Amino acid sequence: MQLESRQDIADRMQRIETMRLRDALNGAVEAPARPKRAAAERSHGRFGLALRMVALLSLTLILMKAGLMLELGPQAYGQHRDALAKGGPLEQVSALLMAPDPVTWLISDTVWSGTGDLAAASGYGVAAQAAQAAA
Repeated sequence: MQLESRQDIADRMQRIETMRLRDALNGAVEAPARPKRAAAERSHGRFGLALRMVALLSLTLILMKAGLMLELGPQAYGQHRDALAKGGPLEQVSALLMAPDPVTWLISDTVWSGTGDLAAASGYGVAAQAAQAAA
């Protein structure tokens, strides 16, 4: 690799300064440099992004459970989930994630086109468990 002489560097600096002066005379405005954010701000931004991703994943899972419950029906959904719970470790984790929660029941009840309460009619859910405990 060839080392540049001091004169080459000086010539290059002169050309850069001439271009900057010409741009300034023509009305070009140099954009100010963006200040670097502190490390604390960057880590907070990453934490916020992770939190949004977890929230989006949770919402997707809840909507998927509600959609499956509506498509299969609550009893068939429960039977499929019970069958998953009897499988291997991965199936057991899937069954745990697919357990209906109150938000899933609320969404399913809201969308359900049949008559009556979906959770009570299915034998699953908080209302059905309360009714069975009372009986």
